[in-house]
Amino acid sequence: MSTGKKKGAAVSEEATTQNEMVTNDSTEMVAQSTPLIVVEQIPIITERLRSVKDEVQKKAEQAMSLVCTEQNYKVIKQIRAALNKEFASLEEQRKIVKAQVTDPYKRFEEVYKACVADAYKAADADLKAKITEVEDAIKAKKHEFLVAAFITACDEKSIPQRFRWLGDVKIGLSDSETSLQYTAQERADAIWNDLRTISYQERQAEILVEYASGVSVSQAIANVEERHRALEEQAKEEEEQDENPWDSIMGTRAITIRVRDTDKRLQKLRDWLNDNDFNWRET
Repeated sequence: MSTGKKKGAAVSEEATTQNEMVTNDSTEMVAQSTPLIVVEQIPIITERLRSVKDEVQKKAEQAMSLVCTEQNYKVIKQIRAALNKEFASLEEQRKIVKAQVTDPYKRFEEVYKACVADAYKAADADLKAKITEVEDAIKAKKHEFLVAAFITACDEKSIPQRFRWLGDVKIGLSDSETSLQYTAQERADAIWNDLRTISYQERQAEILVEYASGVSVSQAIANVEERHRALEEQAKEEEEQDENPWDSIMGTRAITIRVRDTDKRLQKLRDWLNDNDFNWRET
């Protein structure tokens, strides 16, 4: 038997032993004939509340039927105070009963936490961290394989570096190298088809810039078209502003002149245009 096979067999045997040890311990605890937690005496709460229900209801209804005025509001306050005093007395009794019932359970919870819960939760957290560490390492290796496969697929199609956007690919523990290879090839094919689509567009240079930012090919085309549509509308608005219906009547027309000079001399030009009643605007 080779060293690799011996090592694999040893690891497998160790894992089996650990599993049997945990399973046997769990089975032994579960199989105990006497439960570990029992309630020996159910709390008995004796109350005579139903006997006073009608009386309490009657008092409440009478109080709510009273009309409060400036003449009797002090009496109403006394009635309210008397009702609150009776209720406070009953509330105090209720709180005493609640404490008598809940205090034993609180003490039990403290013992349960110290003897059982803390140990189980600590073991669970420790095992979870160890499992997560191993699973993350497995996913990292699979991601490295995916990236390498993607680079190879892009090289085969001569896809420029700036368009090699793999995207957010979710990798599962059960993903095989075959499935990852397929995902990488599929992504490279999609990019190549997008670039081919862009090559047929009129404004392909601008669309490629948009596409390189990571948006879809349809969004890249839409962004460029929207930008040009906005520029065309702006140019049309400026052209309409330059047109004046009085031009044909008054014999006027608009001209565009670009002037570069100091601020002082430019201000003199503005003043001259205003002094001579020129219809002008600054862009």
